[in-house]
Amino acid sequence: MRRIGGWRLPSGGTEPHRILGAPSTAAEHARRRRPVRNRSCAGTGRYGAVECTTEPRSRGGVVTHPVESARVPAAVDGRARYPHVQVGDIEFNSAVITMQAVIEVPALTNDPAPPWPVAQTAPWSWLPLNAACTDEEIGLFVAALAARIEVPPPSDRDEVVDALLAEEPLIIAGGLQVGDPSTGRVVVPGCCAGLEDWRDWAQALAGDSPWLGHDPGPEIEAVGDDLRVWQDRGPDRHRGRWAGLHVDLPRHALPQLLKGVQRDLVGFLDALARWADRADLGRQGTALVRAIDHSFTITAPWDSPEG
Repeated sequence: MRRIGGWRLPSGGTEPHRILGAPSTAAEHARRRRPVRNRSCAGTGRYGAVECTTEPRSRGGVVTHPVESARVPAAVDGRARYPHVQVGDIEFNSAVITMQAVIEVPALTNDPAPPWPVAQTAPWSWLPLNAACTDEEIGLFVAALAARIEVPPPSDRDEVVDALLAEEPLIIAGGLQVGDPSTGRVVVPGCCAGLEDWRDWAQALAGDSPWLGHDPGPEIEAVGDDLRVWQDRGPDRHRGRWAGLHVDLPRHALPQLLKGVQRDLVGFLDALARWADRADLGRQGTALVRAIDHSFTITAPWDSPEG
């Protein structure tokens, strides 16, 4: 076991690990527009010396897979109805397409416990971020941020927050999740993807596919006037575990969906600020909200001509 951010994370056993790290090739690194800090696919813990894996995970005797076990939670704003109803809704092929900002839940332990209550959410599952997040879910988000940084144990709440503020820009495993509830299909971020790069999805408006992770490596393909979001790229679209898994959406709907994601994240920032007030974080709380806003480019205006 290794202490990271004051909490111990598993570094062995039979549970495979998906490690938040750097893109696996220099070309992929170059495609990312934001600097990457402290990312590695190898090391010594949940974020260290285990290799990324695409094997199924055993949980309580039930073998699951991050894509197969994914569900589409109810969206707050990140959905669209196409082509002629109000902003924020898009219907495509008689289905409501959802897009949500999510983070991957790390495997935190309670020795020592985080210095605030956290939601008891299954490790390696996806947590949507929006205004409806509970205090415990916000605590889990902040704990996931802190799990990546070194804080000498034992560490109290103020020390953890100070360490987060010193670490800016912050990064976290996650990204955007796209779903078609009518078919149950969900495309989730790949390994090494980070929520801090969620705006890179706008590159699809110019005909490019942003780097969305690897093993599996989600990819966006232009199909006429539509965008097809594949769970895996290249020849692996049609073979292996994720063969054929994709979600379609109209190309012109993407800016609207991304604005819905932004509204969700702005709502999450408001919930985070209220959580910080209730936790009596004072100026630290205000600074933490500002740091998260900056690190994840939440309230900044769009630079995309269609965004």
